Amino acid sequence: MVKILFVISNIDAQGPVNQLFYLCKYLNKLKFKPIVITTTLTKSTNSLRSKFDECGIIVYDLNLSKINSIF
Repeated sequence: MVKILFVISNIDAQGPVNQLFYLCKYLNKLKFKPIVITTTLTKSTNSLRSKFDECGIIVYDLNLSKINSIF
């Protein structure tokens, strides 16, 4: 199984995050294991965290401030 790591700033429901979610959701899980790392902790109500969790997609939060996440 090949692990694929995706790094994104947050998982708020926005265009790029929606695309990432569907990409991870429909990957062949027998061949690939998607892992998502967010640089900032997502606290908003429009987060897709629950959808990633429901699909068994591992999400790690680095919990960096927005300033620290760019350096």
